[in-house]
Order: sequence, then structure tokens, then C-alpha cells
Amino acid sequence: MLYLMCFKGAEPEAPQSVLQSSPRKSKSILEQVVICLVSAISFILRERTLTFAKPFLTLLPYGKATAIASLLIEKFPTSATTMAAYASRRPRWRRSFVFRLNPHCPLSKLFALTGLCQPDMTTRLLSSKQRGTFVDIGANFGYFSVLWLSKPNTRVLAIEPILQNYELLTANLCRFGNKVKTVRCCLGEQAGEVSMSYDPEYPMLSRIYPDATHGQRVKMLTLCDILEKNEVGVVEILKCDAEGHDIRILSGAQEIFENKRVRTLFFEPETWQGEHDSELKQFCRFLSANGYRLVSKQGDLCYLLVTE
Repeated sequence: MLYLMCFKGAEPEAPQSVLQSSPRKSKSILEQVVICLVSAISFILRERTLTFAKPFLTLLPYGKATAIASLLIEKFPTSATTMAAYASRRPRWRRSFVFRLNPHCPLSKLFALTGLCQPDMTTRLLSSKQRGTFVDIGANFGYFSVLWLSKPNTRVLAIEPILQNYELLTANLCRFGNKVKTVRCCLGEQAGEVSMSYDPEYPMLSRIYPDATHGQRVKMLTLCDILEKNEVGVVEILKCDAEGHDIRILSGAQEIFENKRVRTLFFEPETWQGEHDSELKQFCRFLSANGYRLVSKQGDLCYLLVTE
């Protein structure tokens, strides 16, 4: 379960003799205490526990907050009485902004309780002095687009294929006016039209569907095409989250890396099956040959263009 994984390595400090003699027992006790505490509060407050938990979880490190949030999500699934708790959230890094969320999506529900997504990438983007254009491939509800737009002198091109996600994306980005361009399409190796699967409870796992009679019909464009159509020159940050198709999308746009048009690149190395893409090593060698250096392996890979 997610909360057990999140507590791995998160125990409070203890005397070395205790850690050496019974590390598994100590970890088990911590987990059981948390489970019992959450259960007791949930029994007393019922669904109001979710409202109570939001400000508290904001104060915790992301791993511990996610562990407790996953317990609460399991205990209180989406229903008429819990919908409101999962439908919106202020992010930790901008309390004046309220995201609209899909209350059925597990990842959105985790964000609804913790106020944070992918802390490593979040920290890197917030602390970066970079400005300019951010291209958000697989933007979902717009978390990273809004984060980037919270800094001055920034623009966003946000791309999302799934209609339900795209509606949330446009709703969350509309206040930024002409600093934003949103496009509903999927990116691939060639232009055309495809069908994409859609599960209301797991919209982040949508993918191209081989049976054209099912799923949502979506326009497909290449990355080069969409940059040209939207008159994007230099891309300060390119984030690609395409559910296992990242390497194919990026490999099909080699000219933008050869021409040094992308300053920083984030992408997922895994395929749909959770394995490293067979073309990953070749693509990473291509990036290195064109002046890009790997700067982070935590979560998504991050490559930075090295300038002389």
C-alpha cells in the first residue's frame, strides 16, 4: 500500500542500539500508531476528517503527508459527502490560488489533501531563475503550468488530449489571459487522428487505443508542428508526461534539440508497463551529443543544456 511505502525511511531518530536490534519492529510500531490515530479521528469526525486534515497535512513533509492522505482516501472514497473535499485545493506554494480538480482521480485526490505534487520538480522549478516559455505536454489539470505562471515574465503552452482533463486545465489557467495557450491534442511521431482510452477514475492513465471505435477521438500532432503552429521559438522548460510515449514524442523532434531550442527538459523514462523504454539509452546519448547534461534522476529525468 502507498502509505507503507511512504513511511519507509521516515521514522524519527532513535538510539543506535534500538535501530540495530529491531528496525522492523520499530517501523511497524510507527505505522500502527499512525493507522490507529487516523482511524480514531475518522471514527469521531467521519467525513469532516478530510476538511480537518488538509491544513495539518500541509505542515508535514510530502512523504508523510502522502502516507496519511492515502489512508484517508481509502477510508473515505469519493461520494456525495466527500466530493467537495476532493474537488479543489490551494497549493502549498501559492495559497491565493485554488485549483479545480477531478474528485475521482487518485492523483488529484492526493493533491487535494497534501497540496503538493512531485516535490523534486516543484522545488526545482520554483527555485530556478529561468523565465520565458514553458511547454507542458500532458498538462492534466495544470499544476506545473500554474506553478510556472506564478513567476514573472513567463508564458505557457499547455497540451492535454483528454477532454475532462482539458476542461479543468482551461478553467485553472483562464485567469492568466494571454500568457497562456492551451491545445487539446495528443503528440506523436506523425500528424493524424487517434482514439484514446479514458477511465473516469484513472484519467492520468489514458493512452492511445488500438480500436478506433472506442475511446475519445483526438487530433495527433508532432512536437515540431505544435511549436511551429503556436510560434514558439526558444523553450525554457519542456516537460513531457505522456504515459510511456515520452521517448517517441521527443525523438521525433530531434531538430529542436540539435538547434538548442530547449534549455531544460523533464521527461519520464518508463513505458506504460513501468519498464525503461527500449530507446531510452539511444535518446540520452543523442541529448549528450547535443550539449545536454543529466542533472537529476529523481522521478522524471532532467536534462539541462550546457552553455559555454
